[in-house]
Amino acid sequence: VCERRIRLFHRADIRELEFHPGALKRVTRSLRMINAGLRENEEANRLFLSILTSPRQPGIILRRMNEAGVLGRFIPDFGKIVAMMQFNMYHHYTVDEHIIQCIWHLSELENGARVEELPVATQILRDGINRKVLYTALLLHDIGKVVEDDIENPHALVGMELCRRHGEDAEVCNAVGAHHDEIETTSPLSPLVQAADAIPGARTGCRLSTADAADDIPRAHPAVHRADNIR
Repeated sequence: VCERRIRLFHRADIRELEFHPGALKRVTRSLRMINAGLRENEEANRLFLSILTSPRQPGIILRRMNEAGVLGRFIPDFGKIVAMMQFNMYHHYTVDEHIIQCIWHLSELENGARVEELPVATQILRDGINRKVLYTALLLHDIGKVVEDDIENPHALVGMELCRRHGEDAEVCNAVGAHHDEIETTSPLSPLVQAADAIPGARTGCRLSTADAADDIPRAHPAVHRADNIR
């Protein structure tokens, strides 16, 4: 019964429905029901992965889940970065909103909305890739920022270690650790995460433009020896 709080968002995604404000308020008032039992519930996790990897507009549903407080309760580490400010010149949003924006843009890439800007990334997505692993990696790519007292190590490496401890797929760990080039990319997933991470802040002064990220995407394929990006 408790997974119905996740099912509400899943149904809204499947049917492409908007939420009545009263419904979201009721969900927020019952957040205490989102506990360890629900987090371990197989059906609840299946529904959440369906939302995360939705071919429609996962960014919209994830934002509604975040606004209602569901996302932070269902994924406690995500709750620690809700409304966390980023004091630098290339992040426009809080950490949680940045992650949701990244997922939004990855969905756009997958649907061909950025084919002229990132043709290689779009083609890789069209050719087929493990969507569950890719979207999970993007959801977790900034999770290292929850460890605020580790000032010696980059958040990407901290996040990679957190993912390893929680038993995440090796490709997820690599994509998290490599999204700022702290380690070498070992699969096409990692540059795709880099590209999606760069899009929300792609402007003059950013640490990485979408074009820079696009350079790395074909090079991650073992059959590619050289790739030039004409800008």
